Amino acid sequence: ASRRSLAAAKVYMFDMLQLQRGEEATAIAAALRACRDHEELALHLFHALRHIRMVASPSYSRRVAERLGEILPEQYQIELDAFGAATPASESARV
Repeated sequence: ASRRSLAAAKVYMFDMLQLQRGEEATAIAAALRACRDHEELALHLFHALRHIRMVASPSYSRRVAERLGEILPEQYQIELDAFGAATPASESARV
């Protein structure tokens, strides 16, 4: 079984942002790296995911969100699920 942790989610999203290589991704990654508070970190993780959904393909951003869901602690799953529920409209807008 995989281990869920904010630290693992932070490292994963930091890596995903580095792959994007844009100024905004770099700024979000820096904020993510500097973050120490759990609730603030969760907000930055969702901000990072929102950015990836804006710049990446729907299938890629879906895979990133699914992986984040696998490693994010369960107490944040409701927020992630709610965040994901808002995605189909934005994805269909790209088609």
